[in-house]
Amino acid sequence: MPNTEKVYTDFAQTRLEEAISDSDLSCLIIDEPAQLFSGWASGTEFYLTLVDAATNREIVKVTGISDKWLTVSRGQQGTSARAWPIGTLIEQRPTADDMSAFIQKEGFRTIAYNPNGVLGANYPGEKIYQTDAGACKKRWWKNVSGSNWRLIAGTMCDGEIVDDDPASPTYGYVIYYPWVSYFDNTCWDPRFVGYGTWDGSKWISGFAGGHYGFNQDAQGAWYVGYRPTKMKITFSGVPAVSLCVFDANNDIMALYDTCNYTSEAEITLSWGAHDLAKFTASTDGCGTENEWYITNIEFSEE
Repeated sequence: MPNTEKVYTDFAQTRLEEAISDSDLSCLIIDEPAQLFSGWASGTEFYLTLVDAATNREIVKVTGISDKWLTVSRGQQGTSARAWPIGTLIEQRPTADDMSAFIQKEGFRTIAYNPNGVLGANYPGEKIYQTDAGACKKRWWKNVSGSNWRLIAGTMCDGEIVDDDPASPTYGYVIYYPWVSYFDNTCWDPRFVGYGTWDGSKWISGFAGGHYGFNQDAQGAWYVGYRPTKMKITFSGVPAVSLCVFDANNDIMALYDTCNYTSEAEITLSWGAHDLAKFTASTDGCGTENEWYITNIEFSEE
């Protein structure tokens, strides 16, 4: 699910003004919520605990407030929804979900990609820090199960969505990245002399083998474990090129032969479970032998 701001208030305690059943999704309290939960605003949430003299307890999540009515999700964090009588104590207490969302100061991994469906946890509840290009990608994730991760601190980036398919194993989690650029000479290196040079702002095609082109290896750590499903290259100087994308085993992930790849066309990578490791692009047989330039290389996990 997306990161939702939690609200915390000291001494937030009140009682039910009316009894509720085990299926009610709202409750009426005796005090004014504005005084008890002054930090609440639409789009935020917080947990409350109902408790009686027999130490029965239920944790509810408050997602809305209207006058003295609280909109609640029942039976949270392993507790069960039950009927509660008028006068039941309801208060904000520390919960396991709240406490486990705090970031520890050491012992965490860093990544450069959205981990959902890609990265397995070292242990249940592991927290990892994402840090790559773009301010919105400096954020924390917590493992929920398997390779499913919940965004717990930071923001969703423009274009990201939450999986809304109940049948999906990533239901409720951020699954889509906007187009991300891995472009410069810290990300790619010509495999052979003469197959492209970096001038500080763009790649310039080399003339080798009788035509202008590139033969690039991925370098650094950005591509290790990064499994995008789409790719696009922005270029200028020629109308179209031949393009081939490979994984580390030299298996072809995408092929645009006989000069049929045009600038910024979306490529579907057929081996989404492999690391993209290299690509070749050339004007061989395209009818134009001009120097040309690559000005961006982008990826998406859509």
